[in-house]
Amino acid sequence: MTRPCPGPLAPTPPRTTPPPGACDSHIHVIGPYDRYPLNPNCSYTAPEASIEKIVDFLEIMKIDRAVIAHVTAHGMDMTVTLDALKVLGDRGRGVAMVATDIDDGELDRLHEGGIRAIRLTPLFGEEVTLGVLKDMCGRIARLGWHMVYAPPTVEAWLEAAPLLIDMPTPVVVDHMAWRGWDVARGLDQPGLIAVVDALKAGNCWIKLAAPHRFSKTKAPWPDLKPFVQAMVEAAPERIIWGSDWPHVRVWDGSMPLDADQFDWLADCGINDATRKLILVDNPAGLYGF
Repeated sequence: MTRPCPGPLAPTPPRTTPPPGACDSHIHVIGPYDRYPLNPNCSYTAPEASIEKIVDFLEIMKIDRAVIAHVTAHGMDMTVTLDALKVLGDRGRGVAMVATDIDDGELDRLHEGGIRAIRLTPLFGEEVTLGVLKDMCGRIARLGWHMVYAPPTVEAWLEAAPLLIDMPTPVVVDHMAWRGWDVARGLDQPGLIAVVDALKAGNCWIKLAAPHRFSKTKAPWPDLKPFVQAMVEAAPERIIWGSDWPHVRVWDGSMPLDADQFDWLADCGINDATRKLILVDNPAGLYGF
């Protein structure tokens, strides 16, 4: 039996006004389960977050575009994400979760459906080594896609970071390289230095998302501010933002208000011009809006 997790808080408009063309670069579609069943290996059951709820969420948040990151809850069956992208049309793009033996014809089909990146996961039995990452980057390069990478540990991040800059495609590091550094250890720690160095090297991007998952404080998560500022200063042209809605697997009472997550950029001292880069220009170039 999977573990139930709570749903998101009801969305409210953010305090800061999103610029035209703003993009939520990390959002999930889940269910409805009678049409899109859970994968048997999923470890959690979240309240349904249908495409209709996503559209309502974007309208309330006043965000024009969205990138749907396929979730492990639906395994490698991409149907729920591809169907959601049909509803979003030109305002939507997707990140697929694929097996390493996927054939080129299926990659082409995903591209036609709006997919512009992949992520690999060890949750379904495949070992995700740096060699595997490089091979898959080579396969998707012809499509103009990128790889999404989430370091599982500090040690894995320190090994991967200097190698990601030489991958054949851009690499977007998920959730600020969550698990690759510790908020309690300051700016001089090796994991954070590796983030900054990778950003400056030119091939790596950082996704600002899910501050509630690793901050030790409440919104606006002030302990993360110097880390965010260091990343943005290193490469403002390779930073994107995502809400992580509907925030699955949050069992500790830290469920965020999405307006706070959006306002977090301004609360970190990021000026209007740089916020436009992060919210509009950077995702437009990366995802082909």
